[in-house]
Amino acid sequence: MTVDAPSQEHSTGRHRAIRRVRALRPARADLSALGGFVLLTVLLFRQAWRSPTTTWIGGAGDPPLFMWFLRWMPYALGDGQNPLFSNHINYPDGVNLMWNTAIPLPALLLSPLTLTLGPVLTYNILVTSAVALTGWCAYLMLRRYVASRAAAFAGGLLYGFSPYVYAHAHEHANLTAAFVPPLMFLLLDDILVRQRRRAVVNGLLLGGLAFVQLMISEELLATQVLVAAVGLAILMVLHPNRVRAHARHAVTALGMGLGTALTLAAFPLLFQFYGPRSVRTGSLWGPDIFVTDLLGLVIPTEHAQLSPAWTSEITRHFTDACCGSEWSAYVGIPLLGILIIVTTRLWATPLVRLAGLLATATTVLSMGPHLHVRGFVSPMSLPFAKLAELPVIRNMLAVRLMLYVYLMAALLVGVALDRLLRGSRRRPALAASLAVVALMPLVPNLTFPATRAGTPSFFRSDNVRRVEKDSVLLVAPFARDTSTSGPMLWQAEADMRYRMPAGYALGPDRSGRFTYLPIPTPLSKTMEEIQRGTPPPPVDPATRSLLASDLDRADVRAVAVGPMQNREAMIGFFRELLRRDPEAVGGVALWTEVEPDQLR
Repeated sequence: MTVDAPSQEHSTGRHRAIRRVRALRPARADLSALGGFVLLTVLLFRQAWRSPTTTWIGGAGDPPLFMWFLRWMPYALGDGQNPLFSNHINYPDGVNLMWNTAIPLPALLLSPLTLTLGPVLTYNILVTSAVALTGWCAYLMLRRYVASRAAAFAGGLLYGFSPYVYAHAHEHANLTAAFVPPLMFLLLDDILVRQRRRAVVNGLLLGGLAFVQLMISEELLATQVLVAAVGLAILMVLHPNRVRAHARHAVTALGMGLGTALTLAAFPLLFQFYGPRSVRTGSLWGPDIFVTDLLGLVIPTEHAQLSPAWTSEITRHFTDACCGSEWSAYVGIPLLGILIIVTTRLWATPLVRLAGLLATATTVLSMGPHLHVRGFVSPMSLPFAKLAELPVIRNMLAVRLMLYVYLMAALLVGVALDRLLRGSRRRPALAASLAVVALMPLVPNLTFPATRAGTPSFFRSDNVRRVEKDSVLLVAPFARDTSTSGPMLWQAEADMRYRMPAGYALGPDRSGRFTYLPIPTPLSKTMEEIQRGTPPPPVDPATRSLLASDLDRADVRAVAVGPMQNREAMIGFFRELLRRDPEAVGGVALWTEVEPDQLR
């Protein structure tokens, strides 16, 4: 007895250790999948990662705006200011950042990196992690429905590197971070169908996840609510008896989720709709511009690696041809065929039936109010026409609903691959062929753009201290849109030392309608005309008095002309307006101690 006891204890301890190791294997495999998504994302963005402190991922339009948001959050918190409002841009009126793509949650979480590594590198980390997490969360979603990790990984690739994510990674960090929808799908599946957790717990999780999405992208939250409503309607039609049986749990969880979300989001939403500089009406774009063209589903844009030259002759006619960051509708004939075959062959499977119908309905909604074919807008109304009349939906770009089509496509492809990779009739060769046929047309263009920051050394050195802290610096070029967003980054890299009358932001005009800020003034119009190549006007006494009034209203105390088109013309304009030569310091032409009253 005394000899056998230690041996038995040793055997029991060994079995426990083996069970613990086996329990860790799935987690290790899932983390390995995350590593795979990170590696692929870094390879895609390799041009920017060669010099990530001075070069950012994507084009020259919106990224400086997001870098500004990243730097504003820690500055506002450190200075005791409301992080949802700023008059560091659009001074003196300021900007309600809830009406902008301010990404408050990522900006808060990344604040330590922004303060230590700078906004450019932090932005690269944000976009890279957003793409990797988007693919990985789709993989995790699929792991609930498929046994094969390879099938789940393939589905994650389809969603995480879909034309939607690839397109928005060029400029829109808030929309690129599309990792919440797969998690929301899992949660709604438990609330509406499986109901394995308590309704209260599901409701709390739902409300918390909705708040997370709100603090990343309010538009994505709105589209998730819309698509979830469509999915619920499909479930009610397909399974009316089961819906009634699950109604009590579902209603309790959804009600708890709504209450939790509203409690968490009360301050930001009240501030958005009732705080300073809130919007009362209007939309930036018409509902019939950024939509899915019928041919766009099967004709690739230049964002696809396999995009023949002749396709541009078709895609250039699309109504959204002006904006490459919205080219997110391409599915491809092979994948469309696979989705149709999988849905029809596995129609008896409730999950497949739901995914197929939801993908179809969402595709129709993404086409906007009217059918577009090669840019021709037909008079035929589509279901989105009624939705576009609603207050929140009217500011939604319909083509962005394609995100959920790719999520359902990933689910259908994952299920099909899983069927081929397991069971008594395993067909790995056929599964590999299916994956290649589905994914190959969607392989993104491997030459992803990168943009060099080019911030003048003035803003990144002690020279910027020549501008008094919190005073107003008028910077040229005058920042208002994607072509002149550079000064936003310059201000961020100067640690928000000064305020600007300019700023690429959104907000209300004088009547409360949604528009681009700042509201034009005689001075800003003159600067923007010079930026476009128009010769500067003669500064006669009447003009000088008018422009001096604009300087006085904005309390401008310094002027800096940085790198820009027609730079010498801009310098000449301010030389005449301010009646003196500038100093050349750190790559800018600088005037300090500006006194607008003395210019009249």
